[in-house]
Amino acid sequence: MSKNVKRFTLIELLIMIAIIAVLAAMLLPALNAAREKAKSVSCLNHFQQVGKAVLFYLGDWADFYPCETDSAPNKMRLLSCGRTDRLISDYLKMEIDVPYIGQIRPDGTRSPLACPSESRTGTMSIGYNQYFFRPWDYDGKSVYAYKSSQVKRPTRTMLFAEAPPTTISGRLSYKFIPSASAGEQYAYRHGSGIVTAFADSHAVVLRRSQFPHVTSGYPGYHPDAWLCIFWSVTGNLDLNFY
Repeated sequence: MSKNVKRFTLIELLIMIAIIAVLAAMLLPALNAAREKAKSVSCLNHFQQVGKAVLFYLGDWADFYPCETDSAPNKMRLLSCGRTDRLISDYLKMEIDVPYIGQIRPDGTRSPLACPSESRTGTMSIGYNQYFFRPWDYDGKSVYAYKSSQVKRPTRTMLFAEAPPTTISGRLSYKFIPSASAGEQYAYRHGSGIVTAFADSHAVVLRRSQFPHVTSGYPGYHPDAWLCIFWSVTGNLDLNFY
């Protein structure tokens, strides 16, 4: 005796496919947002690690901050992981001759601390306050490193922030425009925020308008931004942007 087997009709099958497509369209944005949130948290953690590495450096060097130098034979790069060119990489347990801290080399080799949201090559995802780590540049003659006691507001003085994808040096300056236009100085890999680490090693996400700069017509502009404690150890201006 044969049995009647109930099968889906073509209309029912098309309706099911349409329902699945609608559910997928509703869920995918949420999944993508969750994935990007995880990347943002990972990036924030990278900045906290780098900030803490600087604190460990202070403990070993009589409270002096690391300082970049361009002069041989003591040429040193803040974020380098070279065999002899190492300032904070040992405190991050970086292997010798791996990419700079936060770097993605042109061949695609990535630093363990490179931003997971950055897919472009030949760039730095971590930038540093050049007025803090390169104070010798002001006279071009003598190497000078700040002591922790000179930093008036460690929670307000920026050490590291996300560098734009066009940079290969990672140096950040108040002279550039913190906007999405040409000449952009910072990167916005996580929405409209910029991951930033301060002298006390805490890291947060700041808006564009919270970065003081000297280019008029953009959020965050102030003619004396270079005197702001956000950039300068010797400055006394607190703009309260952040």
